Amino acid sequence: MKTGLILYLAIFLLAFNSCKKQDFSGIRPDKRLIELKNEYTKILTEAKNGWIGYLYPRGGNGYTFKFKFDVNNRVKTLATVDREYGEKEFDSSFRIEMDQLPTLMFDTYSSLHIIADPDGNASASDFEFSILKIQNDTIRLRGNHNESELLLVKAGDNQGDDFIQKAFAVEDQIISLNQFSNYYKKITINNEVFSFNLNPIINVVSFSNMVDGKFKFYHSSYVLTDNGIRLQNPIELNGLAIREMNNLNFQKPQGIGNLLINKEMNIKVESIDKPLYLDKEAPRRMHMDRKSYFSHTGLTINGVFDALELKKMPSFVGVLFVPRVTLTNLDGSYIIYYAGERYVGPQFNSFYKGDGKINFVPYELMTGYNPGPNHLARVQEFIRLWFIDGGYYVVQTAARSYDLVSVANPKLWIRFN
Repeated sequence: MKTGLILYLAIFLLAFNSCKKQDFSGIRPDKRLIELKNEYTKILTEAKNGWIGYLYPRGGNGYTFKFKFDVNNRVKTLATVDREYGEKEFDSSFRIEMDQLPTLMFDTYSSLHIIADPDGNASASDFEFSILKIQNDTIRLRGNHNESELLLVKAGDNQGDDFIQKAFAVEDQIISLNQFSNYYKKITINNEVFSFNLNPIINVVSFSNMVDGKFKFYHSSYVLTDNGIRLQNPIELNGLAIREMNNLNFQKPQGIGNLLINKEMNIKVESIDKPLYLDKEAPRRMHMDRKSYFSHTGLTINGVFDALELKKMPSFVGVLFVPRVTLTNLDGSYIIYYAGERYVGPQFNSFYKGDGKINFVPYELMTGYNPGPNHLARVQEFIRLWFIDGGYYVVQTAARSYDLVSVANPKLWIRFN
């Protein structure tokens, strides 16, 4: 027995030493990972004009970035997150990590973190991205935590540090469109008329029409470019797949404008004084969705945002519409001020009957905190207009976002997101 064990060990050691003497002929995985890491870092840092980043968070909206990566693992960033970040570069760090998929990590605080910050403008976004595909001058990435979509496109010689400023100039045109006196706009594509809406608060473009007697709604998030917008998902309207819109030019006094679809089809945009198509089920969807609706600006009247000057109230935050806010299923519409610590507004019942309109019937005209004599008049005017005769048409602008437009007056509306 002992002799057999000794013989077994001798054979094992002989085989082990024989394997040790053989040279490994393949590429070791750790060496290949290092090579890939260096390759991806080189691709990012050798782009002399930097990269344009188009980000679509899972939580909605769209943001545009200008990145400059350097060999010291620093990245300078300009972004459409805020006007301030479009002018002042954010200097932070990045690194490439090799896991199941190579990952681009923005590992110190930057404008990307502001979007994803759960304590701030949380938008279910990311700051760590898996590299999915590199093709020509484009890199496709996916967020590791929230699966946001990020597209990096190598910047051209004419896409310098003013790229984000040009993007904000496009946004200014979109704001002009939303300052037309009448809320409703129309466009014609291949001889078919569509309603048209650009929402710069959540960066969504939407259209609607009727097909075989049924209301149809089309929408996509968009990002700003230096001469237009780029859609996250193409929208097909009457045989045309819309991927981008360029050369936006709107004249708000006249209520008209033009744009190019896919850089080739010139389209006229016109203001109209009534809805082209009624989404008869929109009031029910809005009211029954378990969501509170927030407006940054309150009522728009005759193209003037915050027409009642609610922002003059101390630390004004916005207007909140809360369906079924009480145990008795009353709804509420509240002006939020003092940085969210105080509110004032009516409670009411909402009624709709399949005609695209919602009517508010007051139960209590004012609840919350009296804003004081300097602001009471504007609160009372807000309440008066909230209960305006005829009620409001409900216009969907995104998956769970809606505008309310006065039935009696197309120049009176409020945007909720």
